[in-house]
Amino acid sequence: MDAKAFLQGESAKGRQTDLLKLNITPEQEKTLQQHLDSNNPNAQCAAPYSIPEGNSCVDQVQNPLIDTGILQVPTQIQVDPYNKCSHYATALNLNYKANPASCRDTDTAGESKTGFWGTLFGAPSRKQWVPMKRILLLVCALVAFVAVVGCFKRPAVKLENSGSSVIVHVETLGEYPTTVRHIRLKEASSGKVIFELLTESGTPQIYSFRLSVGDNPTIHVADPEHGFYRVAEPSGKNTFALQTGVRYRLTVWGNGWPPSETNPKF
Repeated sequence: MDAKAFLQGESAKGRQTDLLKLNITPEQEKTLQQHLDSNNPNAQCAAPYSIPEGNSCVDQVQNPLIDTGILQVPTQIQVDPYNKCSHYATALNLNYKANPASCRDTDTAGESKTGFWGTLFGAPSRKQWVPMKRILLLVCALVAFVAVVGCFKRPAVKLENSGSSVIVHVETLGEYPTTVRHIRLKEASSGKVIFELLTESGTPQIYSFRLSVGDNPTIHVADPEHGFYRVAEPSGKNTFALQTGVRYRLTVWGNGWPPSETNPKF
């Protein structure tokens, strides 16, 4: 096959080829030609093409260079029979770095088009691609699962009665502040909203807040560490009143969509 046509075909497949022009003596060139003539892979008695058996196009190019002493394969390289191209390219590059005089010119032909994952991890061999694809799918599924779980996670709300007050605990693991973006307290029987806080800016995080019988200040009921709240109800007032014997329903929204609902009693 014509070398130019071969390189054009490889480029059309999205492959980049490293070209190394070796410095060889006339005697080595003569020996190499004799070796190629006596080991014609297209001869009728030639062994069939087989990558695992070490009889591929790569072997037919590489073995004569090794047999004639032009190239020495480093013994520390582990050969993957399904990815010999990568192995021998590494051997050539290591020989070139160890003895730059062995090459009189270097160049590349074509442009590699391995895609996004190939850019990150390199183009995997056929043997490596199946497990790698499974790992990537598993990682994507795990990320999606965590995102979905987070969207449906309710904030943990615990009520603590303290005299005429109820302390509403929303701490994470009992000691860390929790993101709470919306708080609503209403009468259970009538549905009338007594008190409501909405996120004004940032991501408000709180530990707990207190509700007491009588007048409660609207501004300092929940004092977030990060972000700010705004009072939606009662509009234009600084306090809201709670009474004993009245059934209330408290709704708290965190980062997820569903809220937590409790019934504080005074």
